[in-house]
Amino acid sequence: MPSSLSAGGVVVVRRVNAVVSALASSSRYNNNTTHHSSRLSRRTFFFSKKVPFLFKDARIHRRTSTTVSNNIIMSTESANLRELIAKNVNVSTKEEFVEKMPENAWYIRPSGNPANKEIMTKMAGEDVTELKSELLEIKVLDVFSDCAYAVIIAKASFDYKGTKNEDIYTQSCLYKKKGDGWELAWAHRSSGRGFDQDMPGPWP
Repeated sequence: MPSSLSAGGVVVVRRVNAVVSALASSSRYNNNTTHHSSRLSRRTFFFSKKVPFLFKDARIHRRTSTTVSNNIIMSTESANLRELIAKNVNVSTKEEFVEKMPENAWYIRPSGNPANKEIMTKMAGEDVTELKSELLEIKVLDVFSDCAYAVIIAKASFDYKGTKNEDIYTQSCLYKKKGDGWELAWAHRSSGRGFDQDMPGPWP
């Protein structure tokens, strides 16, 4: 074989090998890039699907925590009000009854006439000789952030202008928030029924 052809053949072979090597390198790069892109794509898909759920779960957790906290607060306030209602209604003397009356509360008596503490104190001093009352049941109690209302059933025994009265009555009460506690603001008392009669009802 001539030397010139031999040299030329070597050059051609070297160039072909270089092209083949370049193509192989390019193929490996493309395969790695495609594989890497595929992994990134899968990761992006995973996180794009998962992250919104994580944020959603966090929002649900915050709402649930707030609801539970509010329920605990309202449950505590309800217990405090029940204690206050029992304390105010359960009295054994007219002096105790007057002493427990809030200064700014108003009562609507069975006659429909209004009375505040001043009027009730005067009535107790002049017309009432004995007075006892007892809480029988709290039928309704709804508590809000700054006010609450209740419906109670109680019984009372008192002498009014020389006449003995023993009756069971229903009373609706409105309470307002005062500092960390509650205070009666308004009450409306029904006419009474005898101890031997059926309890007020039916209730929804």
